[in-house]
Amino acid sequence: MIVEQIWTGNQFRNFNYLIVCPKTGEVMAIDPLDHEKCLAICKKNGWEITQVLNTHEHWDHIGGNQSIIESTNAKLLAHKNAKDSIDGINIGLSAGDSVRVGSSIILDVLDTPGHTMSHVCLFANNDNPSLFCGDTLFNAGVGHCKGGGNPEELYDTFINQLFKLPNNTRIYPGHDYWENNLKFTLDREPENYKAREMIEGKLIKNPEKALISTIEIEKEINSFLNPSIKNFLPNPNNLLDMSKSTNRMIHAIKNNEKIKCKHVIFDSKKKSKNDRENYLKLYSKIKHFEFISYEELLFFPSPITKIIYILLSAPLILLYFIVSQFFEKKSSFALLVEYPLVLNNLIQKLEGCDRREIFYFSIFERESNFFAHQLIKCNHKIYKILSDTPIAFWNKNILTNHIIICNNYQQFEIDSFRDTIIFEDLSFWGPELSFRYINTYNKSTITPANTIGFYSTASWIRNQNDQIHQGIDFFEMEKKVLSCINKLISNKNYKLIIFLHPKEIRSKTMDLINIHYQKLLGQNANFEVSTSKLPSDQLFHLVDLGVAFNSTIIHERIFCGFKSLFFPNNPDFPIKGSPLYNICAKNEEDFLKLIKINLNISSINFFKENKLIDYTSRF
Repeated sequence: MIVEQIWTGNQFRNFNYLIVCPKTGEVMAIDPLDHEKCLAICKKNGWEITQVLNTHEHWDHIGGNQSIIESTNAKLLAHKNAKDSIDGINIGLSAGDSVRVGSSIILDVLDTPGHTMSHVCLFANNDNPSLFCGDTLFNAGVGHCKGGGNPEELYDTFINQLFKLPNNTRIYPGHDYWENNLKFTLDREPENYKAREMIEGKLIKNPEKALISTIEIEKEINSFLNPSIKNFLPNPNNLLDMSKSTNRMIHAIKNNEKIKCKHVIFDSKKKSKNDRENYLKLYSKIKHFEFISYEELLFFPSPITKIIYILLSAPLILLYFIVSQFFEKKSSFALLVEYPLVLNNLIQKLEGCDRREIFYFSIFERESNFFAHQLIKCNHKIYKILSDTPIAFWNKNILTNHIIICNNYQQFEIDSFRDTIIFEDLSFWGPELSFRYINTYNKSTITPANTIGFYSTASWIRNQNDQIHQGIDFFEMEKKVLSCINKLISNKNYKLIIFLHPKEIRSKTMDLINIHYQKLLGQNANFEVSTSKLPSDQLFHLVDLGVAFNSTIIHERIFCGFKSLFFPNNPDFPIKGSPLYNICAKNEEDFLKLIKINLNISSINFFKENKLIDYTSRF
């Protein structure tokens, strides 16, 4: 499908469109006000206009009809209810109709009332989806309703039709209002970094070579696009109505300390502050944030409110204990007492601004969806950062306005788990710590041949402390991985470097750590334990091939362009058909085979052959 966007240059800044079948040269002209330009372009290219379509009845969209039809004998198409306002309609259109152009183009008809009550849009549902939307949707704006429209109908059009189109749908509006509409956005949202970036750039300045927006871009910059959020309360044990529980507790705490900044970071621990700010400054371009942690909200603002809270909580705690005896799975005490306390303190801090943007980290904590639901009800916008860890490892239930994925594989997971993941739009940034290493490595970075890096999860320490996650014995899995590698490093041509987990560094002396790994690998194994004080993501160049069975650092290595393999431990990972499926071993024998193969190819070939080239920022 060929799309010719024609800039009229008139005072109303109209766009006209020619949709051309490349096989036959047949053309549909959409809202051809500037009939002379439309006819001249067709003549120059040997195309023939066989159909004219009006999106709606306003004169600046139908003014060229007669001249086009007289010159070409084209058929006129418009909304079926527009026959009294548009002369000479040959075909009246309804929702669900299809329109053909030539032999290769099929366009779906959408009945889109709002700007007027007889308005249609055309949707090309192909590999490059496109929407010809007349005056329903503009770049960074929407059509007014004062010329026979209805704002409620327009809102319904967006919620039930346009919002459901693919995010990559290209937008072809009836007018060029880029600059004015972006100014309106920034008037309403002064810190909308995307809108500011666009208005300060050159892409929107020349309507003759107009920037083509998408549904995804519009959701970021268009102040009118604010769909309602589904109610998604996490109530895993069906024991309590958490909303009612929250309302009971909300009166117990008063906290007058307010947050002034519009952009807020919410995380579980205070020590994460610098990392989170650096990450967001890299990708969001926002300069100023207010940081709030879960742990700081656990404190009572005063002794009096502490006493009040305890007094109010006592009967509820007793009730919880009694009721829970009748359920096989008992709710956490935190659902009843701790969460409402923290949430209330958070809401109190956020008062004073109609709508804040909250960047939510540590989203796999149990309270994440509960908090998100309540914050959305308070008209805040939630951005959840998914971490580098595959969704399948922790929680497939996510509620948010906006999802930020940290590795490309998570897009496959979102598509696969879509029934339990509720969101409006999505962005890909990069791993949570990528600000630390994104500029560290380049194409010329060389790794030593026949070197393997094993990234520990400190499973042996977790095992000692009875910290077995997901019903999986991490320690046994790590022993399997090391056993496979041991078969290789018995050959002195191969070398293993073990990169320690922070839990190991904090909990044990190096002597004990060396003894542990020597016991697993044997006295004669060709290995060493990294003693570098630098974090592991600064040391990717020390080994040619990185391996682990469950570690975010493998995703970080892939992002940085270093060969890596998984020994997976979760039946939902990886999703078949995803590129990561190519570098995940099915069993020990397959793992050993993959190690040997990938040690003998270059880094660039590793990414090309495994279809991972889009997963790295290095090549």
